[in-house]
Amino acid sequence: MRVISIRLNKITVPLRKIYLSSRSLLRSYDRVIVTILTDEGLCGYGEADGSDRVFHFLGYLSQNMIGQDLLEWTACPDNQLDSASASDKRAFNIAKGGLEIAYFDLLGKYLELPVYKLLGGAVKTQIPMVCELSAAPLGCDVSESEIKEFFKSGTSKNRVVESAIQQIDRYGYKTLKMKSIGHDPQWDIEVMTTLRKEAGPGIQLRHDPNGAYALPQAQLLYQKLDSCGLQWFEDPVSSIDDFRRLKRTLKTALATNMCIVRPDHLTPAIRNDTIDVIGVDLFSWGGYTGAQTGLTICDAYHLDVFGHYFFDLGIATAASLHLAAASRNMTNGVDTSLYLHDDDVIAGGRLKVKDGFLPVSDIPGLGIDLDDDALTGMTTHIESFS
Repeated sequence: MRVISIRLNKITVPLRKIYLSSRSLLRSYDRVIVTILTDEGLCGYGEADGSDRVFHFLGYLSQNMIGQDLLEWTACPDNQLDSASASDKRAFNIAKGGLEIAYFDLLGKYLELPVYKLLGGAVKTQIPMVCELSAAPLGCDVSESEIKEFFKSGTSKNRVVESAIQQIDRYGYKTLKMKSIGHDPQWDIEVMTTLRKEAGPGIQLRHDPNGAYALPQAQLLYQKLDSCGLQWFEDPVSSIDDFRRLKRTLKTALATNMCIVRPDHLTPAIRNDTIDVIGVDLFSWGGYTGAQTGLTICDAYHLDVFGHYFFDLGIATAASLHLAAASRNMTNGVDTSLYLHDDDVIAGGRLKVKDGFLPVSDIPGLGIDLDDDALTGMTTHIESFS
């Protein structure tokens, strides 16, 4: 069975509310939907970030896949980019991951097996989801000046906490990740201590400023939060050296998905004992093959892991569920922000989190299909290869 065509749909997904962190203010976001078609009529679906560089590398990889036998294909190794910039290496890995997801979906359909069986078999069938919360629960019509006023208001912290509790009540999340814009340690201290009180001891909490704080501010903030009972502090600082310095002063675990973005970044962190928890990203790590390599290393050195995401729609979420199902050490759930958008490109619409979990499909492949009308409505650009 050979690949005869690949289609790349670049899409724009509107958000119901803004997504705000120290790195992003988003009212919508771009993705690429990958469709691989074989000479036997089978289709495989993938998904990736919609940046121009990722789209470029997806085109390059797609051209090289045309005509190849499904059972013999291997993605181009990223050592072809040894002299490339770090951002290009990351974009290449994301593109490779998006294409590999479509390949595994296709292979599973061909072999009549769900993807998790291709990855070694399921050790769990219900995957805990982690609700990633915007730093401000504001509508998409809000102006930047209104956002600034929000953070000046004395009542806004309560609105942040109330919005977080609503996600627990509505979807049953057992774990919340609170984003921060990294502008004021005292703001974060008050939000997280209030949220800890309101959520109760049965809810795990994480705090994530995406490395926005300098080390002195981070030390002030996290020494105050160290007794708050958070599960961990995620990317509290932006460098491995600062992680090491911060860790000496805290008892709460430190996690990252920013300082370690590929499996080969694990070695210095392990050697220096700087990080306790690793965010495994199915895209930045280069798809299933790269992610499983990283998970094996983490398992050997007894590092906790969690599934990192960045605005995954249904295809990528389903792909992450299969990875988590087949990974014995991915016990800390998979990030999601599904609540921020109403639309999706998969048949049946947005995946529904219930009691804090999503089930892994037993249907061959990823267990999803495309909603062609929804895909067409979101598409801004198409490229096809045959």
